[in-house]
Amino acid sequence: KTDTGMTRIATKPLQRKKQKDKVGPDYIPKAMDFASVTMNREMQDLSEALAQNAHEIWARQMRNRLAAIGGGLHSRLVPYDLLTDKE
Repeated sequence: KTDTGMTRIATKPLQRKKQKDKVGPDYIPKAMDFASVTMNREMQDLSEALAQNAHEIWARQMRNRLAAIGGGLHSRLVPYDLLTDKE
């Protein structure tokens, strides 16, 4: 636990399971419906932090890809704070 009483969770890189019989083209995404889920404030804050972190990872990868081909701009490469709720 930290000084604020929150418990920290150690993380490690995601290791993907090898799939022997599954072929990529047969994959059908099955999104879950969370419309009826109510989150408390702490969960909402965590959700926002995870979304921001995912955006920062994507943005770093995009900048690295652009740098590898000589640099440039990408229209969707903007700070997280400037994204709309839809984005």
